[in-house]
Amino acid sequence: MCKEALPIYREIGDRQNEATCVNQLGWIYLDKADYENAMTYFQQALDIRQKVGSPADIADTLYNIGDTYARTGRYGEGTDYYLKALESWRKAGDKRGIAFASYGLGKIFQYQGRYGAALTSEDDALKSWRDVGERGFWLPEIQSAYSNALLLIGRGDDAQKNLEEALGLARELKNNALIARVLNLQGDRLFYRGDFKAARPLFEQASQVAARTTDREQILLSKFNMAKIAVKQGRSQDAVNVLKPLADDADRSGLKHLSIECSVYMAEAVIASKQYSQARDLLDRTRRNSENLGLQVLLAKSQYLLAEVLRLSGNQTEAAQHYAAAHQTLDDIRKEARTDDFLKRSDLSVIYQQSARWQSPKS
Repeated sequence: MCKEALPIYREIGDRQNEATCVNQLGWIYLDKADYENAMTYFQQALDIRQKVGSPADIADTLYNIGDTYARTGRYGEGTDYYLKALESWRKAGDKRGIAFASYGLGKIFQYQGRYGAALTSEDDALKSWRDVGERGFWLPEIQSAYSNALLLIGRGDDAQKNLEEALGLARELKNNALIARVLNLQGDRLFYRGDFKAARPLFEQASQVAARTTDREQILLSKFNMAKIAVKQGRSQDAVNVLKPLADDADRSGLKHLSIECSVYMAEAVIASKQYSQARDLLDRTRRNSENLGLQVLLAKSQYLLAEVLRLSGNQTEAAQHYAAAHQTLDDIRKEARTDDFLKRSDLSVIYQQSARWQSPKS
């Protein structure tokens, strides 16, 4: 329908609606994970909107370009475009737009392990959205992002109230993708506390709800969460059977962070099965990919697991170097977050403690 409308708008010279139509085509391709076509249409929309001169519309398309970059793991470019959109919306006094830009920036900062910046951005997003006074989809969505920032920085108890409110709103809306997202975050709250038994039913519920949607990200994320519980509960082979194809699916869908995280947990499962050579190959890739994308937490996890492989294989000297690197990366994250709370998370506390113990070859 958009493609049928587009030549008509061009024929009658309606540039404003032509840009709206082109921008909508970009969103359609973005939802299909066809990022090349999405970017093509968004760039066209930006060009038209800059000529028409509508600041709010320009900011909207700047945000969409940033979102496309963010979904394909190009976080630096995504941040640049989100900041451009934020500046435009601030100049226009558009609180709705400010909330969107802050929300997008916060998601990138979460991926990068910049937990202090993530919490600030998502807090700003939620405050701006509450000022707008809208409920609908975006209130629980932004609440979820804020809650995730709290979870990642180690403030799970503070996140719970927002998660409960977001879940209630998602159920009112009968939005299964959003319900699955909140259930996954509630499961993460327990996972980070090390309560894997209690986390599992929430992840199971999320998986069942997500299966009734077409939301690719929530479907894959729910499968991943079930697999990471299997790793922690010692069902290594079951986890590997799920994680290998899941990493490939996530990568094809542009979910770079999730793809690498799948590989990290797969490596942990392989180490538990004492397949050290296979684990090392996996971790060499995850370490390199995490570093290239600036994913600091996944880099620390990769460094730590690589150190474990080397130590268990008898290479204590090289292992110590990777333990030291993992410990330093977590220290860098702590400085940015300005809190030690995130080091209480079950997935990070062991890394921090054990890497401190083993970073000397004589330990």
